[in-house]
Amino acid sequence: MTKKQKRMLFLRILLGILIVCNVMIIFSLSSQNADKSSALSEKVVTVLVKLFPPKPAETTPEASITTPQAPEETEGVTTVPDEETTPEEETTPEEETTPEEETTPEVEETTPEEVTPPIEETKPQKPDSTKPEPPKPENQLTKEQLDWIETMHSPIRNLAHSLEFGALATLCLLFLLTWSGPIWWRYFASLTGAFLCAVVDEWSQTFVDGRATEISDIHLDCKGAFVACTVVMLIAMVIRHSRRLVVTRYSIAALSFEKTLDIAIVTDLHGRAHEVLVKRLRKVSPDMILLVGDIMENNRLANESNSEYAFLRQCAAIAPTYYSFGNHEVVGAHKKGKLKITKEICKQIEATGVTVLHNSSVVVDGIRICGLTSGLTKTENRPNKLILGAFAKAPEYRILLCHHPEYYEPYIRSTNIDLTISGHAHGGQWRFFGRGVYAPGQGFFPKYTSGVIDKRFVISRGVGGHTLIPRIANPRELVILHCVTRNTNKQN
Repeated sequence: MTKKQKRMLFLRILLGILIVCNVMIIFSLSSQNADKSSALSEKVVTVLVKLFPPKPAETTPEASITTPQAPEETEGVTTVPDEETTPEEETTPEEETTPEEETTPEVEETTPEEVTPPIEETKPQKPDSTKPEPPKPENQLTKEQLDWIETMHSPIRNLAHSLEFGALATLCLLFLLTWSGPIWWRYFASLTGAFLCAVVDEWSQTFVDGRATEISDIHLDCKGAFVACTVVMLIAMVIRHSRRLVVTRYSIAALSFEKTLDIAIVTDLHGRAHEVLVKRLRKVSPDMILLVGDIMENNRLANESNSEYAFLRQCAAIAPTYYSFGNHEVVGAHKKGKLKITKEICKQIEATGVTVLHNSSVVVDGIRICGLTSGLTKTENRPNKLILGAFAKAPEYRILLCHHPEYYEPYIRSTNIDLTISGHAHGGQWRFFGRGVYAPGQGFFPKYTSGVIDKRFVISRGVGGHTLIPRIANPRELVILHCVTRNTNKQN
């Protein structure tokens, strides 16, 4: 059993366990009587209200005005609120108090002896032996929170119904997607399973005290399963579409002599599975295969037992194959590669039958093919200008294998090189309206990600990937370039 088969088996077992647990939770909640079910749902809603309390109502200015309090009577003495004195009362001599009047007995009414009775009444008493009952959780909530609980109880209960069956349908769909084949029957099978589970769930409630079958609950369950299953299916379709391998054909008037040439362009394999790719290459049967960088990682170059070496042997058996190095062969992923590309490694690769073009060129049937090795380092990214300048002056028809498309604008466009082939951009990873979103070396919304530029610059979206970020609306691509003479071009 291979590692891939072991991982798939582990995933199926895990999803099967999750499905069984989900079904057990659904039927355990359904087996509770009406009182327990209502109490449980109220507890859940109460917790949610405490975590996300409603906003308090704003108080109006009128509500903050305090009304005057009535006078209080204590032991026959009436306390009258102070009244504002009018100017006349302040200026009448009859009401002016004399020094003798200031020491009148009324002052004695506020002596400490008269205010002692209230102090005696507030003496501490012995605590009761019986402990008071703790307040109920409902009594700790405000009126706004209680109203909010009553308002949100039904929507949250309905949402819980939809979520539990949406999770069940999603797990069933993921479980079925672990097998290859058409996706639609898995989608309908997942929905059918969720529907049958909802029907059995409601039917089983007829045997529980205080509960009965409700068609509205079956509708809620099926609606949650439909929404969740549809979202997962759409995501799966996008990912599956992006992972499939398409054959893109271009026809250009490039050759300066009477000849037709079919070139297969393979870039950015990154050591991924290549069985489907090899089948397509055999079916196309090109005149030559050009491997334009990032076929294997830096730390795998020296190991002949790696799958990439098997791929090189298979390509060499199909057609003459020419291999130039990209940044992953030179510096590896995230620029962490430590292995230097030596002559011994190049000879080891050439033992598979391919021709290595490491900043070098070769002439085949009047065509000079040059491999421009990636110039990416930890500090800069530029090609070998001496190799590029010498190749641009060659008298033969020139095909340049340049992994980085960002080299075209500053270094290649001004030359008279007949044909340049690149990869590296992965089509922009996500493609919308025919444009890529991001490409290394070019940033967001890059200019060069796919297609034919200036009738002499071809960019492949690549046949693999090396990150966890999926390709969206951007399937893997094997480019077949049909080259004809400049005066007999026919577009396909």
